[in-house]
Amino acid sequence: LWAVTQSGRLARKEGPRWRVLSAEDGWSGPAATCVTAAPEGGVWVGTQSGGLRWWRQGEVRALTRQDGLASDAVTALLTTPSEDVWVGTMSSNAVQRLRDRQFQTFMLPQIYGHYGSLAVDASGVVWAATEGGVLARVSSEGLVDQTTNSLGTHHTIVSLCATPDGSLWIGYRGLGVGRLRQGHFTRFGTEQGLRDDYIIHI
Repeated sequence: LWAVTQSGRLARKEGPRWRVLSAEDGWSGPAATCVTAAPEGGVWVGTQSGGLRWWRQGEVRALTRQDGLASDAVTALLTTPSEDVWVGTMSSNAVQRLRDRQFQTFMLPQIYGHYGSLAVDASGVVWAATEGGVLARVSSEGLVDQTTNSLGTHHTIVSLCATPDGSLWIGYRGLGVGRLRQGHFTRFGTEQGLRDDYIIHI
């Protein structure tokens, strides 16, 4: 298991304890924002200003804007069962797929803030959400705005989580959680027993 601390440090669980990586492990920054398993082994780490970093057993490689990354400020990462790595950055309306060390960019025509949440559902479809409240589905043609099929209005999305039953769970800032399943949307809030409508993570 891997995690990123609030202060931007990269941590790995070793037995019952967490250990923060240091220069002795080949990791000395920049500040990390997110982490996901790397199909080739090790992990991909998103950073605040240093692009995307690959770490494995003390070896580190970097991918930045010079390599096709939309922005050196990475906000979200996701590894899919097909071994693609999906990247959200501060570059407004772009989500990128990393495959064979090449980036493919998917965009919406309008800017709704950066993509901070990514998920892959039970059928293998990748979903992305922005801080501006857009829920988008990735298709072969690009990003398809699915906001009208969910909450219907733009409200900040902070977390996505897909479950084996085909549901996509959506965490909202101040509006509880939503569930999109087989084209039907349901919202759950404090009126349904949720402890708090301000969701941080699912």
